[in-house]
Amino acid sequence: MQLTIFTPTYNRRELLERVYSSLKAQTCRDFCWLIVDDGSTDDTEEAVRGFIVEEIIPVEYHYQENGGKMRAHNRGAEYCHTPWFLCLDSDDRLVPDAVEQILNCIERIETEEKDTEPQGRQDRPIAGIIAHKGRSE
Repeated sequence: MQLTIFTPTYNRRELLERVYSSLKAQTCRDFCWLIVDDGSTDDTEEAVRGFIVEEIIPVEYHYQENGGKMRAHNRGAEYCHTPWFLCLDSDDRLVPDAVEQILNCIERIETEEKDTEPQGRQDRPIAGIIAHKGRSE
């Protein structure tokens, strides 16, 4: 697995359902969904436990005392076990082929690195991928 999709959340139970629906609809499910709950007092944990039980996509859930979005983001980076990390906020969603496109881009980058100088692109390491934000009506 190459990609972790990370969602920091705080009292966003209703919005997480939309994120989850967009992740279930992906044409490629070669990712894990990492959620760091920053001290929610609503039923966020219960909702996420329901996602986990469905076993449609791998979901990893962590609860922490409320400390703010940046602390949750830092914690998410600590829990990440893949080379690539995408932050998808709790009020966002992905188009159905987003993961497929991201993984294809990663594959092109890695192929290009192997095809360049003998030492690859170590002098110019890839730090991330930038994509256009779109709207679906």
